[in-house]
Amino acid sequence: MAKTGPPVILRAEARGEARGERMATRNKILRLIEKRFGLTPDTLRTRIERVVDIAELDRLFDEAVLANSLEEVHLPDEERP
Repeated sequence: MAKTGPPVILRAEARGEARGERMATRNKILRLIEKRFGLTPDTLRTRIERVVDIAELDRLFDEAVLANSLEEVHLPDEERP
């Protein structure tokens, strides 16, 4: 079912949904890393929290699933908010 309403409301809703999807994916990555490799270093946690691209977050999740060590999870060098 298509959403209806004023365009400004629809855009705000879409931004909120995207923000929620990014937050949920970050939380899944962090939880997976903790379950597989133990505590997540604060620096790694901070770098993951800075990733804004959902495709990049999905890639990180996939790497975390397949990695044999934390070093095999490759974060981007720098993300811009």
